[in-house]
Amino acid sequence: MYNRSLLLELFIETDEAIRRIDRRFADINSPEDFISNDNGLDRLDGISMMLISISENIRRIEKIAGTDFLNQYPDIRVHPSFADLRTALIPNPSPQRRREPELKVPRP
Repeated sequence: MYNRSLLLELFIETDEAIRRIDRRFADINSPEDFISNDNGLDRLDGISMMLISISENIRRIEKIAGTDFLNQYPDIRVHPSFADLRTALIPNPSPQRRREPELKVPRP
């Protein structure tokens, strides 16, 4: 059996991180908004930290409750924009599917 109060705490932290990401995206209309000034870069840093926090919490949840725990709730759907996020963030060891990331350097 797993610690339900710890799971609840992790879910609350995850929910708060999602809310912070939503709030930080409020004034972002294009990717260039992140790199056009220091405020945009600060938002990008903050959003990135929240994504890391969410990832760590999901790992902790799976470690505490088992890897199949979240699969028990099919009514929790992934937003379409995040459908391929796991595959995009987790490197695929298969050589035929591995792709080098594109580096985009802003031009002056």
